[in-house]
Amino acid sequence: MIISKQQLHQLIKNKLHNAGLNENHADIVADVLVHADVKGIHSHGAVRVEYYAERISKGGTNTHPKFTYQETGPCSAIFDGDNGAGHVAAKQAMEHAINMAQEKGIAVVGVRRIGHSGALSYFVEQASASGMIGISLCQSDPMVVPFGGSEVYYGTNPIAFSAPSADDKPITFDMATTVQAWGKILDARAKHSAIPDTWAVDEAGQTNL
Repeated sequence: MIISKQQLHQLIKNKLHNAGLNENHADIVADVLVHADVKGIHSHGAVRVEYYAERISKGGTNTHPKFTYQETGPCSAIFDGDNGAGHVAAKQAMEHAINMAQEKGIAVVGVRRIGHSGALSYFVEQASASGMIGISLCQSDPMVVPFGGSEVYYGTNPIAFSAPSADDKPITFDMATTVQAWGKILDARAKHSAIPDTWAVDEAGQTNL
């Protein structure tokens, strides 16, 4: 089946809204997920919808969060997401960062108490679309074993940046700091596909699963 990105956006929005997320936030989350699928980053696209919808319906996501933004210095601030959808909080936090950087020349905005926020490329490209360089660093739950180990210790802790270019096509970089993003494994599981033996280890730390 082939559908347009507009149709995909509407399907995702409806699914999340029906699960309990307010309509405006569902629209933003859908926008971020479609962004990922259009770029071929399917691990952070529509494959995430069922997980998000289940989390929302079980009360794991605040569907009507009260966001707060507090400047902590001349060019720094903290954005509190009140356990709402991470996509919405990250988008608003970047908007604050852009506004601050336009005035001060640089800005650093930390974001706390949010859920999964999707592909970081979406947010750093907000900055490059405004003629700025955007950088995003993200912590994740421990799910990675150190080399030679058998117990999880690190998160995948992705990083991303984007910069404008002369031809209006931004230079964007977005990656996990591990051998592979967790979302790629979720994508493979959803497709019932095998993964390379270098992507995961068993309880003994062996890669030949």
